[in-house]
Amino acid sequence: MADKIKKFFEKKKAEAKFKKAGPGHRLNESRSESLSQKSSSSGSVSNVPRAPLSAEAKQAAAAALARLEGGKTNAPAFNTSLAAIQAKVKRELEAEKKLAAAASEMKTESESESSFKEFEASPILAVKGVYFKCPLIGPEILSKEEWRVKIKDFLYEQLGEERGLTACLIIHSCNKNKDKVEQCVETLCKYLENIVHNPDEDKYQRIRMSNRIFQEKVVGIEGALEFLSAAGFKQQMLPFQDSEDSFLVFDKNEVEDMETLNARKIVC
Repeated sequence: MADKIKKFFEKKKAEAKFKKAGPGHRLNESRSESLSQKSSSSGSVSNVPRAPLSAEAKQAAAAALARLEGGKTNAPAFNTSLAAIQAKVKRELEAEKKLAAAASEMKTESESESSFKEFEASPILAVKGVYFKCPLIGPEILSKEEWRVKIKDFLYEQLGEERGLTACLIIHSCNKNKDKVEQCVETLCKYLENIVHNPDEDKYQRIRMSNRIFQEKVVGIEGALEFLSAAGFKQQMLPFQDSEDSFLVFDKNEVEDMETLNARKIVC
């Protein structure tokens, strides 16, 4: 398409050049003949006498001249009236714009007020709470508290497969107070460190369950007793101060070696 347009304009330019070149000539025509023809034609045109104007032509010329002079005198008045009309139209347009802007502003304010009132009047339309998904456990969409219960049940169900690791997950996932979790973990690690570093000391292989530190830092934490059970501790009744008390007693047969016990400590 671009080539066609270009060729079209080139053709038109060539035609214009040919028109400006004047009348055509034969190839066998002599230069003197062409010059004589030009001079004769120009002479004949210049020698034609001009005919005098008739009375009607003179009257028409006078009337045209009068119209031209009248138009010149009326031009300023016409221009003045045009400027007045333009100024009036401009004022009307500006007034219409101001009215439209004011109406739009009032409409926006009324819409915002109505939407606010509608929100207040219809609180049921608002989403209450934040909901979560956990594809690992199930397809349900539940609140945070509902998922806490469901995750706790799920982890306790896994204790039969990997008791030590699952107990650690319960400790860190099912307890809200992080400070108490940290204190519990420190206490559990201390129990295991004492056994690893002093394997022949009986006092480190028994934990009295009524002990104040044990009650304050271990008993109230989800997963703590399960962790001690995975580390090789079993609950037994032993003599204590003229009576019996409940103890957690470390059983070496419950763990393969001290490296396994140390690994339990690291996992926790």
